[in-house]
Amino acid sequence: MRLLGGSFNLAEIKTWANKFRLKKKLFNMKLENGQNLQDYLKVLVELFEELAIIGDAIVEEEGVIILLSSLPDRFSTLVAFCTKEIDLVHCPSNDMLADIFTKGLSDEKFSRLRSKLGVVFFEKHIQCEKEC
Repeated sequence: MRLLGGSFNLAEIKTWANKFRLKKKLFNMKLENGQNLQDYLKVLVELFEELAIIGDAIVEEEGVIILLSSLPDRFSTLVAFCTKEIDLVHCPSNDMLADIFTKGLSDEKFSRLRSKLGVVFFEKHIQCEKEC
């Protein structure tokens, strides 16, 4: 379509107007607090499909970018993971350092996890100059 000068046929104008309407809706979408994620994704996919039907398909990578940029801050971990800002590393259950704070542990496991945290046990003897 020629925006400046030239002639336009009605089909070009309708197609362009439809693309504009759909993309404007797509780019302005934001998942609101309390909104159902499944319903939101359904609307997003429907917009992708409508654009594909009129010959302006959103490629997968662009779709992911649009989705991730439309999510609120509570999804920041997901966004960081998907954009490779963080890596998930498997941690065997025997090495879960948080267990020291959340579970009753055997003396052996407690000592092992405590040492992994860098906590050292020492006795400090305080002598009183006055009567205690």
